[in-house]
Amino acid sequence: MKEMARNMLRESLIPVLLGDNARAHRLALRIYLRCGVVSYVCDTKKSLFNAIDPFSRYFPLFSREMDGVALKSLSYVASNADYLPLLIVCDDSLSELVKNNREYLEPRFIISDRASLFSTPPLSELL
Repeated sequence: MKEMARNMLRESLIPVLLGDNARAHRLALRIYLRCGVVSYVCDTKKSLFNAIDPFSRYFPLFSREMDGVALKSLSYVASNADYLPLLIVCDDSLSELVKNNREYLEPRFIISDRASLFSTPPLSELL
């Protein structure tokens, strides 16, 4: 049963982590260990963590401003209708982007935060 849940998540989930920092890469590792899913880390600058992290892929945000450029680049990640994009803010400076543009993001992403991910048991433990 646990393997079936992992396969279901692996085939349907795309974690999109906002902010290219140690926090995001630790979360990418945790998601990979729990579900076997590689995450997208999105930010305007690529950090050194990307060179050593095999559990995530870097995707550039073209802007950190509250304009549509950052939102359009995020929408490109979520454009594949076969997957459920899970948006997780890992950099506090990007939380305003999500908060101010929630109406635009909610139809395209499942919006979550790190606190709720770390406080709940993995799906495999619930089955």
